[in-house]
Amino acid sequence: MSRQDTGPLPAIGRTTQRALGIWQVRARAVGLTQVTISAFVGKSEAYVSKNIRAAHPPEAIRAIITAWELFPPPSRVDWKDAMQFRRKTRWNRQPVTLMRAIA
Repeated sequence: MSRQDTGPLPAIGRTTQRALGIWQVRARAVGLTQVTISAFVGKSEAYVSKNIRAAHPPEAIRAIITAWELFPPPSRVDWKDAMQFRRKTRWNRQPVTLMRAIA
């Protein structure tokens, strides 16, 4: 008996791509990275990576993504500049509040 070619073998085990959460899709759509979100929130990148895929991520992550969607591009640049300044100072893990960033 000869074996007929049935096409490529099915993938066994875990796939290489992870399912994206709705908040991760929204963040990518507006150009936010997990590194940027972690800097704004004041948490580690692993924390953001784990929680952004959840069905209900922490309120801080949702607030950052929603604010980024609503801010006009000049305000986004100002907010990022404020974050760059904070990274160079000793307050590197303190969250940048929305009011201080846009003031």
